[in-house]
Amino acid sequence: IFAIDDLCSLGSNIWEADFGGKENGNVVKAIKYLVNKEYKITTFAIPCPFFKKNSELISSYQIRNFEKLPNIFIEWNKKGIIEIAQHGYKHIRLGFRGFSRSMEFEWKDHLEILKEIELGYEMMNKNYGLIKGFKSPAWSIGQLNGKNELLRVCLNEEKFKYVCLSSPTNGLNYEKHNF
Repeated sequence: IFAIDDLCSLGSNIWEADFGGKENGNVVKAIKYLVNKEYKITTFAIPCPFFKKNSELISSYQIRNFEKLPNIFIEWNKKGIIEIAQHGYKHIRLGFRGFSRSMEFEWKDHLEILKEIELGYEMMNKNYGLIKGFKSPAWSIGQLNGKNELLRVCLNEEKFKYVCLSSPTNGLNYEKHNF
């Protein structure tokens, strides 16, 4: 079983790295190789990725709207060959705290987290089919402020069949091993 984090579309900016959005790019080729070997694969996709230009400064992040993944991922997901699961919303926290920006949901309140989770979930369901799983960016569940708000939102919403961090039991066919 392979769990692949940070799968996302490729924007139009020339400085963006390919995290699976480039048709026939290296990420697509690597996943195609695993599919042909009949591995079970869960791809944790970012609905609206914000990409960093070159620093931790807020001004260096590029806001992007939702763009679909390459069709091959959507086809595989609909056929049950791979699973596309949700991996945050933007994967970057743009708030007032300037460190650990990849911990997207830290220091956010319940309603803000709920709104972003729902936006990502609806976009992904509409474009990819039913999304069953959620994995938080940077293994963060809202623990830095001691409230664990992300975990509370994910468990109370009951949208996902599983919510996971980084472990050997996350992803496709492991719904019974997660909470």
